[in-house]
Amino acid sequence: MMARTIRLAAAACLLVFAPAVACAETYRPYQNARFGTEAEIPASFRAERAPDNDDGRKFISPDGAAEIIVYAGHGPSTVTGTFAEYRNWMAENEDGRITYRAGGLHWFVLSGTDGDRIFYLKALAGCPDRSIAHHVRLAYPANQKAAYDAIVRHVAASLSFTDTRECGGAPASDTPPADDDEPAGEPE
Repeated sequence: MMARTIRLAAAACLLVFAPAVACAETYRPYQNARFGTEAEIPASFRAERAPDNDDGRKFISPDGAAEIIVYAGHGPSTVTGTFAEYRNWMAENEDGRITYRAGGLHWFVLSGTDGDRIFYLKALAGCPDRSIAHHVRLAYPANQKAAYDAIVRHVAASLSFTDTRECGGAPASDTPPADDDEPAGEPE
């Protein structure tokens, strides 16, 4: 009887959720050696080739409908003067309609829709002078929101960093303190 119940629950899970998203997703760690950006990626997602500048990596869902990009860069120090200005610049340059914003001194989230897709971007300030930003950006079909909510929460919460030579030799304390961060949040 128990085995039949488990089989029925598994079948229901497959019917309710998109085939690309497992009901009980497992994760694997990803770390970018150049910037020290870290995040946990669903084990079922396939990594694409790293870009030549080695600033991060893109991961694609098994059905190709969703993507997760983990990356870092000198954006706050090259495109704007401060991390707060960088947040505003990122918002102004986002193609989609932003429906959710959150942030603190060392982090921000922008989320919304772009056509029939949902995007979620989280960035953490790195280095003592906040001159590097560590990002995770997820994009997936809006009609699969329920299936991706847990993945978005997990991946966003796992975003962290260890500083590397990109900080100009000045080590930072580590990822921003927990009281400056909050749960990933969700689009409105």
